[in-house]
Amino acid sequence: MTIDVLKIEALKLERIQRLDFISFLLESIAREEREQGEVSFLSDEQQQEIERRRKDIKSGNVIAIHFADVEAKIRARHGF
Repeated sequence: MTIDVLKIEALKLERIQRLDFISFLLESIAREEREQGEVSFLSDEQQQEIERRRKDIKSGNVIAIHFADVEAKIRARHGF
């Protein structure tokens, strides 16, 4: 299956299914990046922003929200 065919087929999915598919794809990319120990797809500015946020969390200036909580809210809001 080519990427063009996959795109056409993906557009046939309902909105909720497309959101689930996006989540699946992003998780697969994140998993690969973690396994390879790289984040090469991020710009320098994005990497700096991530580092700034890490420092804010470690210092206690910011309280992080666990991804599972955020994901649950998104799924509830969008019905999946």
